[in-house]
Amino acid sequence: QQTQAVALGIAIISHKYLAAFALGVPLYKSEMPICISLGVALLFASLTPMGIAVGWILAKTFEGWVGDMFVAIASGTFLYVSICEVLIPEFSQQKKEEKITYKMEESRRELSRSGTPRLEASQRLRTLKYLLKLDEQRKARRQEMLKSLAVIVGFAVMSVLAVWV
Repeated sequence: QQTQAVALGIAIISHKYLAAFALGVPLYKSEMPICISLGVALLFASLTPMGIAVGWILAKTFEGWVGDMFVAIASGTFLYVSICEVLIPEFSQQKKEEKITYKMEESRRELSRSGTPRLEASQRLRTLKYLLKLDEQRKARRQEMLKSLAVIVGFAVMSVLAVWV
């Protein structure tokens, strides 16, 4: 039982810092007031101990198949969130368009600051957009293969962990 608790603790700790980073970056980019950001961060930090307490109580209360049912629900929720909320947006066309738009806007600002004549800047931006789209298509093909491989490896690792733990 102690070995299982240590394995679970390591799993929670290794996952928690990644989840905190995934929450912190959008909070930082949103430029929310610091008090709201701190409130969200504190709420996030308190959810793990509360979840452990609730899980412990449920595990002690419900033995056997009911506990297994909770594990199945948690696993299904994890898969749903990882597939629908993370993977689908990562594979979306809109994500690629956002990258090109961001780079174009950055270049437009740079050309504007440098005092480049409007017509020349417009031509440079059109050429840049064409090159960015070509580059993005090349990267996209490679990334699609890498992401698919990562998903397969991730599911394999999760399956091995499910059997091991």
